[in-house]
Amino acid sequence: MKKTAEKLRQKNVKKWTHGRIAEALGIARQTVTDWFTKTDTPIAGAGNRCRPDARVKVNVAAKEKIAERVQSGEAQAAVAADFGISQQQASTIV
Repeated sequence: MKKTAEKLRQKNVKKWTHGRIAEALGIARQTVTDWFTKTDTPIAGAGNRCRPDARVKVNVAAKEKIAERVQSGEAQAAVAADFGISQQQASTIV
């Protein structure tokens, strides 16, 4: 189920919100949110509830995703929140 959720989310971040994924899979929204916030590699669109942490290290793949999302028009603050980093870190990456 988690892999399906990841594929849906990567397919269209705006369409496949945590709530819609949870509804489609018949599970709790919090479960989906946990999947996206408790992984070694941040997933696009994950973890808007996380507080930014300057100690968070972002790997190369995640940096590429951050840059792609911001360049496609998403707000830096939203993208940064999804990856658990500050907006300043996201700006530096972009």
